[in-house]
Amino acid sequence: SAGREGACSRQSAAQEMGKRRSEIDGLLIPDGGGRLREIASLAFFYRLEPDEEAYLGTQRMDDPSLTTEPALNGAHFSALGGSRAEFESRFAGQFGSTPRSVTITAYDAMLMAITLDGRFSLGNLTSSRGFAGVLGTYRLTENGTTERSMAIKQITPDGIRVVQSAGSSFLF
Repeated sequence: SAGREGACSRQSAAQEMGKRRSEIDGLLIPDGGGRLREIASLAFFYRLEPDEEAYLGTQRMDDPSLTTEPALNGAHFSALGGSRAEFESRFAGQFGSTPRSVTITAYDAMLMAITLDGRFSLGNLTSSRGFAGVLGTYRLTENGTTERSMAIKQITPDGIRVVQSAGSSFLF
């Protein structure tokens, strides 16, 4: 089956990395949940250890249940700076329901509109300073993309720890 083939290829890859671990500085695992646990466990089994070869990840590692996975102890990942849980709690208290995912974007858009106070020129919308949002500082660019200030976090047995907070402004 496809699931078994995928597991075999992950095992083969981890085994090969274990053989070449002296050449590896870090392992980026851009996944979460069960596959993240499986990949990290396989890498650890084949002697790629997070305190010697950095395990790196994405926002998907921001999951408190991962602190019980010994293979991920010491892993670092980037995460948004704000607190979704805090916003959702305040929203539920005010409106009696959990907000839909688009609600945070709408809230941030309203905060930006209030900040700009009607001055919606391209220069103001793409200000290099950016804007405060629910999930941290962000800015709009002239090419239509959005940039976000990210925090660096680490998985420890005692919980997820903030190594470096997301900036409240952009440096460049």
